[in-house]
Amino acid sequence: MLPRLLYKILTLLVFKLFTFSSVIAQTEFHDDSLKIVENANKILAVEIDIENQEEIIDFLGQGVVRQNDLAKDLIQFYLARFYYLKQQLPKAIIVANRNIEDNYNPNDSDAKFFNIKGAIHSLKREYNLAIQSFLKAAKGYQNQGNELREHVIYNNIANIYLALGDHKQAYHYSKLCFSVYGQYPMKPNFLSFLGILIVCENNLDMLDSAKAHIDLGMKYVDTTKDIQGKILMNFVKSEWEYKNKEFHKAIPFAIKSLRLSEQYQLKQFVIMSEILLMNIHNELKEYRLALDYGLSAKNNQKYYSNISMQHSITNGLSVAYAGIGEYEEAYLFIKETDSLKSIDRSEKNKRSMDSLLVQFESLTHKNKILGQEAVIAIQNHTIERRNNVLIIIGFTLLLLLLFIISFFIYNRQRLKLIKNQQEVEIANAITVSEEAERNRLSSELHDGLAAELTALKLELEQHNSISDRVFIMLNKAHQITRRISHNLSPFVINKKSLVDALAYLVSNNNVNGNLTFYSNVSNDLNLKPKVKTLLYRSTQELLQNALKHSNATEIVVQVILNKDMLTISVEDNGVGMEKELIHNSVGLGSLMNRIQLINGSLDIDSSPNRGTTIFINYKIEK
Repeated sequence: MLPRLLYKILTLLVFKLFTFSSVIAQTEFHDDSLKIVENANKILAVEIDIENQEEIIDFLGQGVVRQNDLAKDLIQFYLARFYYLKQQLPKAIIVANRNIEDNYNPNDSDAKFFNIKGAIHSLKREYNLAIQSFLKAAKGYQNQGNELREHVIYNNIANIYLALGDHKQAYHYSKLCFSVYGQYPMKPNFLSFLGILIVCENNLDMLDSAKAHIDLGMKYVDTTKDIQGKILMNFVKSEWEYKNKEFHKAIPFAIKSLRLSEQYQLKQFVIMSEILLMNIHNELKEYRLALDYGLSAKNNQKYYSNISMQHSITNGLSVAYAGIGEYEEAYLFIKETDSLKSIDRSEKNKRSMDSLLVQFESLTHKNKILGQEAVIAIQNHTIERRNNVLIIIGFTLLLLLLFIISFFIYNRQRLKLIKNQQEVEIANAITVSEEAERNRLSSELHDGLAAELTALKLELEQHNSISDRVFIMLNKAHQITRRISHNLSPFVINKKSLVDALAYLVSNNNVNGNLTFYSNVSNDLNLKPKVKTLLYRSTQELLQNALKHSNATEIVVQVILNKDMLTISVEDNGVGMEKELIHNSVGLGSLMNRIQLINGSLDIDSSPNRGTTIFINYKIEK
């Protein structure tokens, strides 16, 4: 199997392609911008030795008619690009940073400079900085509403993660790029983008998805002008067959990828294809052929030096040499593979190296040791695999258990919330219904019974034979009716402040002269109508309870404001209540629930024969 670090080769090449394939597209193609592009290509194509920055700028600006900010900005971009391609990276980064900081059209201008900064950091292997710059470039293009350029940047990021061997992140960004470019199969870089996506899928063992994308790409291979895309498609097709152990089917596509790479002198792809062919023939135990491809790849390294590529070549050559029985050469190559410090020095690799060493020493009559080492290696590998399976199963069960617990807790909380919401809605409906019923009864008492009593009084006054006691009883009935009507009517609540309404309530019910009202509130509290009504009705209910049940000789109603805490208390010196009676009281429980609807609280202080004090506490919203 191709080691994942091999894809650093693929990464840099495709990354360069997409970094600059969109450069020309970043300008509005009027005459001046075309002239700048022409000058930029000329200064690179012709061997012109220009050291002075101003001379380069003058050269790029030759023939430009409108020397406006847009033209100057584009010249600065091609100046940074010139330094980048000439491998003068410090100068390129200075130009890019200077133009990012100049505040000239940050949405339209900065994106291309962040793009080239990403390219510079990537070339310097400063991958974190490269990704940060590319993300800023993508954000800039997103602000412009330029979806295609934005998604080209995501492909650049995917290539960096391929270089780092992080195939999951590479797949994420490659898929993001192709989610848009997949709609444009006629775009020049369509197959190259698709090839990167398939590389990720092959290495993540997403072979079904890779197969679907390979079938899609193969439809365009014969007609595309994208040479690198064509090479990539043949390469990933071969790799897919290799992954599926269809080694004979993989060979023709790898050879086609190799021939195209040689034809267009793309050494990176030449080496990749040779390494793939070496690995295929090693799997087929055709070690002589594997050796030919491996040695050719090793020879081509002088054109493109890469440590991951070197690791792949030496590892494959060690297998090929061991296959033809040349254990000394095999040992030297596996030792060289192990010496590459940035490459994985796993136990499996060490065991392979020890095994080859034993094979080499077997030439001096130590075949027994070779067999023992091989058995130990197999046993260790089996134990390691079993341990890994147990760890995965245990971790999966733990995740499943945590999911079930979380789901159970979530459902309980959700049901509790729904229940609370239903209770609030029911309580609100009850409150509204009660208020409407009070209003109706008040109207009937005032307009009906009270009016009839008044009419009866007037009728009786016409007769001299009626005793004074009848008029006294009639007046008392009329006053009771009037008081009940006023208690029920919302008029007092709507037209007065809460304090005035409560003062009137106490006054209206002070028949026996045993009620006292006190308040330190002088200004209107500006309460919401719903809150005002609920506080008034709650106090009214507490007062009526005290009048009916407490047998008190004195009842005090107080309204106290302390900073933003409003406290309404109803205190009597009556018979008091048992704690059990307080907890089991339906009326008090209902009252407490209604007060909680406005985020208030109800506190009760009572004991037998020591009176009762009930506090309503409400924090006033500022």
